[in-house]
Amino acid sequence: MYSPKLPEAMEQLSMSRSVIYEQIRAGRLRTVTQGRTRLVPGTAIADYVALGARPWRGLPISPAPVRA
Repeated sequence: MYSPKLPEAMEQLSMSRSVIYEQIRAGRLRTVTQGRTRLVPGTAIADYVALGARPWRGLPISPAPVRA
């Protein structure tokens, strides 16, 4: 399936770059890397939307783990 680059995924999901990266770090949005380019598979976008994993819909965003 078609894998859009992050700017296209941002537009499709109506999210900012920082929110997209938060979702990636939290494991809620899958990505693949092709060379130096990070792509979001179309199936990952569909899965994300199907789960309703939008931070403004009540899904808490986990704080970043504290590294000692």
